[in-house]
Amino acid sequence: MNYIDIDREDQRRREAREHRRALRMRRDKKKKMLIGFALVLVVSILLIPQLTIKTNANDGYKYYTDIIIQPGDNLWKIANKYADPDHYKDISSYIAEVQHINHIENDSHIVSGQMLIIPYYADEYIY
Repeated sequence: MNYIDIDREDQRRREAREHRRALRMRRDKKKKMLIGFALVLVVSILLIPQLTIKTNANDGYKYYTDIIIQPGDNLWKIANKYADPDHYKDISSYIAEVQHINHIENDSHIVSGQMLIIPYYADEYIY
């Protein structure tokens, strides 16, 4: 065996090492991405139930109606009139639902004469 053959063999070994190293780095990157995705998924699953509005829908039927805003009305007055304490944990959660249904960002976006869709509960089934 001469020096040229030895140099070729060394070159092949270096290339094989570099190839294995590149494969290992790709595998490690995939593992990190998978762990990150799994972590985001677990956190999402744990947080989603905390973001929902708690209702007890088994104690009546949920309906929607429309109302016309009268002068002096605001979401708090409407909520005090229509919110059912058996189905909402507080007035704020009812207001949040009304805002969501009507695409309202805050209380100042309602004006006299405006129509709002609001939820309410009834013990009887209406068809």
